[in-house]
Amino acid sequence: MFLSVHFVNTIIPLSNEQLLIINKEYNRLYAENCKSLTNYTFLTNDTRATEFFSEVKHLLEQLYTKPLPKKLEGNARYIYKMIKSMRRKLRKANIAIGKTDKKLAHIYFNLKVHKPEIQVRPIVASINAPARQISSFLDQLLTPIYNYVTKDITFINSIDLIRKLKDYTEKGYLTSTT
Repeated sequence: MFLSVHFVNTIIPLSNEQLLIINKEYNRLYAENCKSLTNYTFLTNDTRATEFFSEVKHLLEQLYTKPLPKKLEGNARYIYKMIKSMRRKLRKANIAIGKTDKKLAHIYFNLKVHKPEIQVRPIVASINAPARQISSFLDQLLTPIYNYVTKDITFINSIDLIRKLKDYTEKGYLTSTT
């Protein structure tokens, strides 16, 4: 079992996952630096090179075992929860783009004989396009937010319009110049 010195008197064992990550990162750095050393005719078993690589290994162990500062840890947790929430919503909305049921959008034109400037009206049929599910997901996600923000200036139906006009007149905003 490998041990890592966390603070002066505290010894914390490294997990297998941490060891794998450290070794993978170390091997990548070792391979890149060995190429550079051999390009400049240094031996990789030179004492300076071995000291350098042992220091790199020690720094990687410190990096993966030292706790994050409180602020950074809080931000990381917040971002992690946000990503997890988005993944859950994507899974719930079943937004998976399969190749078999998706087609490219079709464009066709309707003639407009009554308008001399524009003779055709372009129409895009994208009912089976890959972007349709994304747009419906965004619609479901953003519509409640939009409705909440614009609830004071949006009319739901004619009754709502009458009520808001009544409130408008009661507040004294409706004048002859309005």
